[in-house]
Amino acid sequence: MTLRKLREITPPFTSLENINLPVVATLQVFNITETEATCSGNVTNQGGSNVTVRGFCIGQQHNPTINDVTSENGSGLGEFIHQFSGLAPGNTYYVRAYAENSYGVAYGGEINFFTGGPKWLHYDNGENHDGIGLNEGGDFDVAIKFNPAQLQGYDGWKVTKFRFFPRSGLPTTYSIEIYTGPDGTNLEYLQDVLFVTANEWNEVVLDDPFTIDASHALYPGYWVQEQSPGDFPAGVDEGPAFTGQGDLISTDGAPWQALSIINPALDFNWNLQIFISNASGEEKLLNTVIKDDPHQKGENTKPLQVSSSNQSNR
Repeated sequence: MTLRKLREITPPFTSLENINLPVVATLQVFNITETEATCSGNVTNQGGSNVTVRGFCIGQQHNPTINDVTSENGSGLGEFIHQFSGLAPGNTYYVRAYAENSYGVAYGGEINFFTGGPKWLHYDNGENHDGIGLNEGGDFDVAIKFNPAQLQGYDGWKVTKFRFFPRSGLPTTYSIEIYTGPDGTNLEYLQDVLFVTANEWNEVVLDDPFTIDASHALYPGYWVQEQSPGDFPAGVDEGPAFTGQGDLISTDGAPWQALSIINPALDFNWNLQIFISNASGEEKLLNTVIKDDPHQKGENTKPLQVSSSNQSNR
């Protein structure tokens, strides 16, 4: 009888060393300026032996390690923080928490952040090309949208100014708005524009700087009121539109719609920009819901009848 050697099978088990490594999480990066950032982490399990050192690795490439710039922030279990200083303005940094015991080094997930200074966020090209209005006149809202992924480098920054291009003055009036939420239905900021100069860029300083929460989509916009029939008060660039991002419109409480989908001939972006800053300063508390919200989004599905001043020529 011939005995055959059994085939050796290597199970996909984690090595003993990996089992004994610590467990550490990178929690968040906050208080970001042009040269500084504060990181927080947490050691939730020390593994097979006590954690002797914990901290953060930081660099300008993905997945920094202890061979890059590091901090040392104590030992053992629990949360810890560190403020990095001397960072280069206008750069993206990547950071991971780490923890080390006698079995080796474990890393938390990676977080990236941007050390840029104040800047304007927008989709338009900076030049006004046309004006948009409702066929029958009335009130409507315009907005641009920034998704959470676009805002990750700006969490905690403040919106301090708006810039927009109104094509008409009185009797048409305007109010600055900021909506949040997945569908842009939460009105969190409303400010009337007291003085408007038609056919040029108007810059409006917010009475209360608005703090960006990067976990939610941001819908900055403005409310056009008392538009006359045949008027086209909302300025737009030449396009093409960032559909669903740079060209949102709503009226009578209807959900936001993309202008370029409502009417493909209106392939434009709103001439609308917001100025954001990471500078520290006094923050005034804002109500999460504006009292007497004049137009609750999502309650009306009436189709929009909208056109531009040059549409007959397109």
